[in-house]
Amino acid sequence: KNSMVSLDKVYFLSLNQTCDVVNLSRSTIYRMMKVGTFPQTVQLTPNRVGFRTSDLKKWVGGVSDSFYSSDKKK
Repeated sequence: KNSMVSLDKVYFLSLNQTCDVVNLSRSTIYRMMKVGTFPQTVQLTPNRVGFRTSDLKKWVGGVSDSFYSSDKKK
């Protein structure tokens, strides 16, 4: 099974796919969502939610920006 996901060809990711992409556990993602530090899910159907890839790209960019900007402050 190939778990690599191209964020350019998919608009929504499941929680498992999101875990693979951002290299975080399900519990960490849920915890971060609860405090507002991770993108929220979108209701896709009555029984399915997903993460917008555009939100994940922005989040990844923000994480790396904050990492490098905090590094410069030292």
